[in-house]
Amino acid sequence: MRIDSDGKVGIGTTAPTTKLDVRGSGALVMFSGSADYQIEFDRTGEEKFDLSHGTSGLYFRKSNTTLAGFTQDHD
Repeated sequence: MRIDSDGKVGIGTTAPTTKLDVRGSGALVMFSGSADYQIEFDRTGEEKFDLSHGTSGLYFRKSNTTLAGFTQDHD
């Protein structure tokens, strides 16, 4: 991991090009537990998108409206 003098953080790289630059192979993000999980993509003045995992599937949403999803049968 590297933190440049201008505050850019690099994981898997010694030359980060954005505020958080993550590179490598395998899982980049891991969540574990029993609650629902959500990754938000939000820019001031723009639409908000999120990728969420509930008890029955994975969903891509725009401003809380589901655009696409995959459900899972637990039986």
